[in-house]
Amino acid sequence: MSDLQKNLPQVLGLIVLVFALFFLLSNFGYMRPCDLPGFEKVYYGIKGYPRIAIVSGDDGIGDPDSLRNVIIERTNLFPIELSANDLITGGILDNYQLVIVEKAKTMDSRALTSFRDYVQKGGKLVWIGDAGSKLTDRDYLCYDVSFTYLPASNQAIPEVDDDGNTIRDNDTGDVITKDTLVCGQWSAPYIPDDPTQLKAGLCGHDFAEVVTKFIAENESYYE
Repeated sequence: MSDLQKNLPQVLGLIVLVFALFFLLSNFGYMRPCDLPGFEKVYYGIKGYPRIAIVSGDDGIGDPDSLRNVIIERTNLFPIELSANDLITGGILDNYQLVIVEKAKTMDSRALTSFRDYVQKGGKLVWIGDAGSKLTDRDYLCYDVSFTYLPASNQAIPEVDDDGNTIRDNDTGDVITKDTLVCGQWSAPYIPDDPTQLKAGLCGHDFAEVVTKFIAENESYYE
């Protein structure tokens, strides 16, 4: 028996180990399958060719149709075209191994969150040009909402009788007043001296209620 026949199991085992090493390195992005001649077809034959998505919108730099045609011609892969508006529900990008974003300057912050989650899960993302550089008009998630309001205050309000007539002092004839809480209003900048004064604003609403009220009155910040 020749030395080759004796060592054949070890040689075959070594080949399998080397193949497994190349496969793992390619799978985790430390090398490209095409870096090793002939390995690309074997790798993708086992793993399956990657699914590619091209995400675009209505404005911005890029030509998604031309990009898709180039990818088809050079790789024989057929990218799926997605609209940035499709991503606000999240999870859609998980079906793709590579995502390319172009011609999507105006984008909802929920779509931006989908891209972030996709990358955090290990997805490969190519971001082109000015994509995502402008939020939609009714988007509020990435805005710093700021507002000012006058606090509620105690003011001297004339007392009136049941008929609505002003009550006066019988001796002096002066109008009788009483301190009454007057609700605050949206106003020029007002900075409370301490946090407890926030609750005095707008008829005793606490800070969270004031924020909610502000958003409700300024619908440009929400949908």
